[in-house]
Amino acid sequence: MAGTFEPDEDPPAYSEIAPPQANSRFPTELNLYFPSGSFFLGLSVTQPLYSLSVDHRQFTPPEVEIVLRAGPDRESPTLATLNIRGNDVRIWAPKQAEVDLSPFSISTFPPTGRLGTGYGTYVFTVPVLGSDQSEEYAWTHSSVPDILQVKTHWTLSRKQSGNDASGSGSRPSGAPRARDETVATLSFKKDSRSKIGTIKFEGSGATGELGDRWALVTILTALAVWQHKPGAR
Repeated sequence: MAGTFEPDEDPPAYSEIAPPQANSRFPTELNLYFPSGSFFLGLSVTQPLYSLSVDHRQFTPPEVEIVLRAGPDRESPTLATLNIRGNDVRIWAPKQAEVDLSPFSISTFPPTGRLGTGYGTYVFTVPVLGSDQSEEYAWTHSSVPDILQVKTHWTLSRKQSGNDASGSGSRPSGAPRARDETVATLSFKKDSRSKIGTIKFEGSGATGELGDRWALVTILTALAVWQHKPGAR
């Protein structure tokens, strides 16, 4: 879809632009846009940072592949590729990519419980900066006030090891515990002509201490939630 477009928001003032994290190549906040036939992540609709190619393939089950690039145009080097086919989610990066994704695994990324009911919980594991031990993270759906002009909202929890503080053995896999830390959020806008949503790092996720690999996997799994669950969009 070609042609000119008018941004549906004013470019942010300098002070409103999320600065890069300490020790990280990614800003603390990235918006997902589709202004004129092209997807990208950026600081504003006029400041694209990472181009996205989204390819829907008519297979059974349906398949979608997303290529995230290291710059604002389609000629930029590939950072990583996300592939979703049914409930199978795969993420990989080129050998010479800026961020090394190995080792990485998605343990139970499709929603826990029976598929097709509710929003589900999406769980993945990834080592953080300075450690060879994988940590568990979970995207869960949460409610927000209507005044925020948000259609749906997701929270990424950094899972704490040990028993559930409630002492209950019935807690679903990936469900937040009282001690879990929120390290990122994902929200989808209402009635926007070009802005689809926002990925925002919080807590230790916003300091850069978890590392570039963690940040990249968080961005990619947020994009997977966006594509995998129609109710998320």
